[in-house]
Amino acid sequence: MTNAFAIHLADSLLRSLGSATVALRLPTPISGGTSGELGLAALAYSDASISPAAIRSLTPSRQGAERYEILASASVLQKLAETQNAASVNDLLASAVGIVYNGKLLLIYDVTADAFADSPYIYRLHASLNSSLRASA
Repeated sequence: MTNAFAIHLADSLLRSLGSATVALRLPTPISGGTSGELGLAALAYSDASISPAAIRSLTPSRQGAERYEILASASVLQKLAETQNAASVNDLLASAVGIVYNGKLLLIYDVTADAFADSPYIYRLHASLNSSLRASA
């Protein structure tokens, strides 16, 4: 089995699970100039759609925060990393503000990748409405 087959199989599995659409909220580059250098420019964000993906609710945290696991296609995240000039998918996800799902901004607190032959085919993103989980992860 090749990695291309593993990626295709994972994408098909995600589509069969309902193919939820989530968006990765990314900061947009701030143009140069004095106001940008002084931090006076308003921050802007763009949402990049990630599909296919599957999302499921996890048990709430001890603080009572809603938690979710998002299974995302490695091929889609890799293409997005390339278009955003990120060095890797992990760098892309580290720079993200969070995941937008059903109008909620979920903060990513953990990322793992399932891989075949040292090449990821699916990413597991754990996210929550509560930012306190990010610090403890």
